[in-house]
Amino acid sequence: KTLSEDSLESQGLDPWVQWVSVHTGKPSTIHKVLRIGDVPKLESPQIWEKLSERGISSGLWGLMNASRNNAKKSKIFLPDPWAFTQIAYPNSLNYYLDLPRCYSKNYILPSKIKLFKGFLKFIYFFLRKNMFFGFLKVSMKALLIILKNGFKNITLFSLFDMFNSFTFLKYKKVKNPDLSIIFLNSLAHLQHHFWNDHQINNEMKMCLRVLDDIFGLLLNSIKANESIIVINALSQRNVFNKGIYIYRQKDSKNILSVLNIKYKSFEEGMTNDGHIFFNSLEQCNYAFLILSNAKINDNALFYVERDKKDKNKLFFQCCYKNKVGVNDHFITNDKLFRFFDYFTLIRERTGEHVNKGDILSEKLYFPEKLKNHEIYEYLYKHFENN
Repeated sequence: KTLSEDSLESQGLDPWVQWVSVHTGKPSTIHKVLRIGDVPKLESPQIWEKLSERGISSGLWGLMNASRNNAKKSKIFLPDPWAFTQIAYPNSLNYYLDLPRCYSKNYILPSKIKLFKGFLKFIYFFLRKNMFFGFLKVSMKALLIILKNGFKNITLFSLFDMFNSFTFLKYKKVKNPDLSIIFLNSLAHLQHHFWNDHQINNEMKMCLRVLDDIFGLLLNSIKANESIIVINALSQRNVFNKGIYIYRQKDSKNILSVLNIKYKSFEEGMTNDGHIFFNSLEQCNYAFLILSNAKINDNALFYVERDKKDKNKLFFQCCYKNKVGVNDHFITNDKLFRFFDYFTLIRERTGEHVNKGDILSEKLYFPEKLKNHEIYEYLYKHFENN
């Protein structure tokens, strides 16, 4: 059993925080990486960097808020789609990354042109890597799942895990790293949005079947001298029908424009958040004022946070979680805006994070209970002793 010292979602009890604790051996109070995309703030070395100094190689696939950084022995590195400052290694993996990065950040109103370009890069990646026949086999399986379950986000998120696993295993076989890590996210997404506490619904059945296939592939790939560890870092509890509503902005740049907020660049977050970069402190201060004062039904619409390292940067997130009526408005700077002109309901929440997790391990032994950041020590010692 694992435990996190953090207790509040959006303030530390999040996967993009807890995984950094596992990777660095530091609690969030020390590593201070609290937002998805905050990779540049990370100052503590990650375990693959320390192992690289000892000549131990790694293959890292989809890890949240991770960086290859100084790990010269990292043979494979695929960042999570929201780590906008990070590129994949080797460089050819960026052809694979472009499509999921584009879609995951803009799935409400995706650009058809960008998606088409990303799809072409995706296909080109498999063609030039001599994986096309395997890719066709996985694609046929994916098509059958889509025909049965529909072409919708939740299906695509599960299929992304499936394509990730196929491609990861191909690279792992060729590069043969000493430490391999793959991050899978579809089940957590299902728990957030489709976790009925009375029955296993069709969406959950689909996800579990896909994951069952994935674990079969992963387990069958293990060599005789390899150990396998499964860690979830944090879990969830069911909040089905508890009235927690999650809204996402349809087009963040449009909202900023309508609110007359001038900025240099914008990076979309994972759910309903983002990073705004400004040309001046004056622009930043104005945006902070406008976003902080936005209200809906006398409650704050946004959580807004100044960046402690970059004075011309803000993080913001839609923090209103009550049910919104079709004719409700939000107000800021004495101006009214129809809420659903700018936001959409993702779903009524069915699962929320708790600070307890689990480790399933073969060959590598952990104590019965430990904190997330303490996992690092046992992983490092494993390589020290073998």
